[in-house]
Parts: sequence; C-alpha cells; structure tokens
Amino acid sequence: MENINNEMRITDEARGYLLSTSKWTKFLAITMFVCIGIVIFSVLLLTILGNAIPSTPQTAMFGPAYWLFISIFYLIYLFPTYYMYQFAVKIQRALASDDTMTMTEAFKFQKMSAKFVGIMLIILFGLCLLAIPAAIAVGVAAAM
Repeated sequence: MENINNEMRITDEARGYLLSTSKWTKFLAITMFVCIGIVIFSVLLLTILGNAIPSTPQTAMFGPAYWLFISIFYLIYLFPTYYMYQFAVKIQRALASDDTMTMTEAFKFQKMSAKFVGIMLIILFGLCLLAIPAAIAVGVAAAM
C-alpha cells in the first residue's frame, strides 16, 4: 500500500479489528465498573454491620485496616478502568465518523491505561521485593 501524503490509512481489516477490540474493551470496562461497585458496596456494608458480626480467630484478620486496603486498591483501579472505557467509546466514535483527532485521543487513553497498570505492577513488584527481606527478618526474630 503506497501512501503519497505520508498519512497512515486504516484498512477495512484493521478497522474490523479495532471495532472488535473496542467492543471487548468496553465490555471489560463495564464489567470492572460493576465489580468495583459491588466490592465498594460490600466493604461499606461490612463496615456498617461489622459490629454485629461476632469476632472469631478466623474473622479477626478482617479488621478495618484490611477493608481500607481493599477499598483503596479498588478505588485506584477505577482509573485504568475509566481509561479503558474512554478508549472503547472514542475508538468507536472515530471509526464511525472517520475522525483522526478522536482516534488519536482514543489511543491516548489506551496508552494511559497501559501505563497506569504498568506503573502499578512495578510498584507491586517493588513491594514484593521489600517483603522478602522483611519476612526473613521476622522469621529470624521469631526463631530467637
């Protein structure tokens, strides 16, 4: 495919792939929004009803700090989910109207989603690497 104007052209096949990808991405994003909502609602419900649940050794580990951690994790995960949803909506709009600017914006949201998840993974791996010496230190201290 020779291009005289130095502009990229999207073939019908690529257009089909993008449309299919956008539908699945939209489905995933909506599913994640629903899951995040259910988890946050559950955390709020358990916080409100927490005093009514009898404390046993098995339930003692599920204290307020645990629920706060879970809530923060899911609230943070709202960002890449929102970015995924915006990618899906904008790519569908761009393909329907042949709008290059909207397609560029869609790819910006796709990049933001991937970058956010990548940074979170780097942070998670870093925390795991820090946890290894901490676990060893706790094990050594407990053995003494």
